[in-house]
Amino acid sequence: MNDILVQRLRRIVRELREIALKLWAERRKIVIVNGVVLVAAVLILLFVIPPKYESTVTILPEYGSTRLMGQLSQLASLAGIGEAAPTEIYQNLVYSDAVIEQVVNRTYQTEEYSQPVDLITYLGIESDEGLPADQQDRAKFLSVYKILTRKMIRTNLDRNTRILTVTVTAKESRLSSQLANSIALALDSYVQTQRNSFATSQRQYLENRVAEIQDSLVVAEEALRVFQETNVAVSQSRALQLEQARLTRRISIVQEMFLEVVRQLELARLEEVRDTSVLNIRELTSDPVYKSGPRRKLILIATMYFSLLFSLVYFAYADKMAAYWKIISSTDEETGR
Repeated sequence: MNDILVQRLRRIVRELREIALKLWAERRKIVIVNGVVLVAAVLILLFVIPPKYESTVTILPEYGSTRLMGQLSQLASLAGIGEAAPTEIYQNLVYSDAVIEQVVNRTYQTEEYSQPVDLITYLGIESDEGLPADQQDRAKFLSVYKILTRKMIRTNLDRNTRILTVTVTAKESRLSSQLANSIALALDSYVQTQRNSFATSQRQYLENRVAEIQDSLVVAEEALRVFQETNVAVSQSRALQLEQARLTRRISIVQEMFLEVVRQLELARLEEVRDTSVLNIRELTSDPVYKSGPRRKLILIATMYFSLLFSLVYFAYADKMAAYWKIISSTDEETGR
């Protein structure tokens, strides 16, 4: 048993020695191949792969804002997430057509163009001649939408603090900050529009309720007046006293309802005309100074590692691979005959 093990070890050492000798004999080729890979990788990293900049906008949750939660309930249903915190709703709305459309249609200062341009022009989106004229704009928007949502926009929601961060990656520093701020402002504008629309619907409903309750109050007061005029000696009848108390109580209840609905109506009117920011944005971002990518050193190290590994394997087993390939070729030829 020991002799077999020793023989195997000797065979492995002998094979490793042969491989080492092959690699030493091919050392010039290995150096040349990896040198070419190194130069090509450096040139590609410096001149082909564009730099990337990241800008982040932080949106804080609305602590204790129960009224805002009620107003955003409709937005939550539109986003398809049911009951959720405002920032959870905002995270889904960032990718909505209504928000992205505002971002796409705005113009931005870029290094590539001397004048402000929209994203369709900047990204070079061209018309699809195979589509009807009335669908061209929609097709362009969808092309930009895919680029933004898949490659440029990234959101993250902290499940503990409910803090939402919106990060935009672009090859220009100013463009990344402009897009991040544009997304935040477009989201705020959309939520504010929906809030005002909700307040308008609520005001209209409350106005109708005020009219209905006012009519009910008039009816209740008239019923009490008729009762008092018809029954003069109320104090002498227990049944009449109970009826009078019931009518009086009804008036009190309707009055309380009327006052509460009027108060809600005034709040709805104030909410309808309010023109303040809805999102609790910590601060808008500024132009990033440092690049976020690509990580050139890491890419270069990984490239050279795999290049050296593959070149060593290739030159170590080149003879065996050539012989194996020759056997396969000859077998195929014989089979064809």
